[in-house]
Amino acid sequence: MTESILSNRYKVLNVLGDGGFGKTFLVEDTQMPSKKRCVLKQLKPVHEGPAEVRQLIQDRFQREAATLEMLGNAHQQIPSLYAYFAEDEQFYLVQEWVEGSTVAQVVQAQGAQREQTVIEMLTGLLDAIAFIHSKGIVHRDIKPDNIILRSQDNQPVLIDFGAVKETMKTIIDSANYSTRSIVVGTPGYMPVEQLSGRPVYTSDLYSLGMTAIYMLTGKVPQEIESDPASGELMWQRYAPTVSAGFRTVLDKAITTNTTHRFSNAKTMQAALDALSIATAPTAVNLALEHPNDALPKTDYVPQTQHPPAVPATAAAASATPPRTAYPNTVSQPDSKPASLAIPAIIAAGIVGASILAGAFVIVSNLPQSAESPVDSSDVPIVETSALEDPALEDPVELLPEPDVEPEVPVEPESVAVVEPEPTEPIWEFMGTASSGESVSVNVSSIRPAGEFIDFEYQIGNEYVFASADCFENRWYAEGYGWYPPQSQATQNMLNYVCQ
Repeated sequence: MTESILSNRYKVLNVLGDGGFGKTFLVEDTQMPSKKRCVLKQLKPVHEGPAEVRQLIQDRFQREAATLEMLGNAHQQIPSLYAYFAEDEQFYLVQEWVEGSTVAQVVQAQGAQREQTVIEMLTGLLDAIAFIHSKGIVHRDIKPDNIILRSQDNQPVLIDFGAVKETMKTIIDSANYSTRSIVVGTPGYMPVEQLSGRPVYTSDLYSLGMTAIYMLTGKVPQEIESDPASGELMWQRYAPTVSAGFRTVLDKAITTNTTHRFSNAKTMQAALDALSIATAPTAVNLALEHPNDALPKTDYVPQTQHPPAVPATAAAASATPPRTAYPNTVSQPDSKPASLAIPAIIAAGIVGASILAGAFVIVSNLPQSAESPVDSSDVPIVETSALEDPALEDPVELLPEPDVEPEVPVEPESVAVVEPEPTEPIWEFMGTASSGESVSVNVSSIRPAGEFIDFEYQIGNEYVFASADCFENRWYAEGYGWYPPQSQATQNMLNYVCQ
């Protein structure tokens, strides 16, 4: 490019990249008051044919530009498209400039990244991938150079969609059919189906998994050996500290068989979300009470334990607690403190008892004869409202009692708690896992544990204590983490435990 100003508007500031599909520049929009910086991509068709071929390419370029505009306007992790135009037999895109560093630049500067950093990158990008897939679009060129970690929030931004590159490589064969001269994608980061020109949605998940492995190991795919028997990449030896759960997620993403990968971006996201749960449901209460304690590695203990039975004598002794100061259950209209209410009640009881005694004496001293009946009008009338008040019943017991030493409660005789004898395991075959190992469930180990169901299963020669989350259709394998069903055998296992 010899001109420093393109389309009488964009001033070239720097060259950002130069590859087989064209060049990328950092430019300044001279027609904006802010002199906004943008990314300008110069795309050159591979075939300079007759006018009808150029028109075909231009029509496709226009459609792909419209797609980029729609994606950029709808998702914040896809750059916005500002303009597109053709000039001097070249095609140009003007897009939002994302300030930050690519994943490749970060690894080259810092080396291999921590597991949590990689998980955060994947989690941040899978939503954008799910969005573009929902629009029927496959990116086709996800790799470390095409993911920018935005400086302002460290969120990953997806750039350089392969559809535009494919359009630029369109040619016309001898039968006047349009075709593509090369496969769009980057060797090492694209799966076998994409190499043959048939990318699917899970092809992007494969590329994303390979990008994650690059971040964990610092090695490009060509530097990592593959298993001669299966063809799978043996990357784990270069990242020995990666957790078993995360290894499982990445291995599933990059498997060569498309039917064994995650079915879509959301299922891969769900598997990553499960990794963020740091406590096993078999020890939920323990973890909540002691969040800083490591989970103990002990033999399996049922979660539902009952306290030892209380002897009948002890229960009877504790059924009637010793009488204490009478509770203040009478409303206090004068808002006096509760501490003054008890003496007032006691005094009222004494007065009431005195009145009753006096009435009894007067009645007993009156002459008793048939000729001189007692006139009921001469007998004092005692108000009974105080006696009917439940708060004043049994006034004698309200009198202060002498100070005595409290009786020492008799300790009940200890009762030996007989622990149930361990139940013999009963193994039920569930099927064969995707790894080729048999899966069985110990029927006698299945028991409820709060919101989960504890159980033991065997895969191959390994015995694992686990907890099933029946509502989320997943289980927690002790020492490994959360897993969704990855084969019919493990799905059968969950169905059996949760039934």
